[in-house]
Amino acid sequence: MNNPVKLVIGALIGAGVGAAIARAAGIGAGQETDGAGADPARTRESLRERLERARSVGEAARLQKEDELRAHFRAKVKDQQALRENPTL
Repeated sequence: MNNPVKLVIGALIGAGVGAAIARAAGIGAGQETDGAGADPARTRESLRERLERARSVGEAARLQKEDELRAHFRAKVKDQQALRENPTL
């Protein structure tokens, strides 16, 4: 498989894992999960906060995974300029 394809696949997997962890951490922290008897405005705000946390954790995981994959690829090809937007020649 082509290495840039592996990079994208790894980034997507990292984002998915990060989002799943963020969701599990939110539920485990005692946040409302059923919404029974809760104020609808508060429930919406709580949901927005959880979604934002999941997005930010997923994005952080994606960036970390991309960095790991780039470093691995650069070590493999023995070129520290590989996969750069504007490599210095």
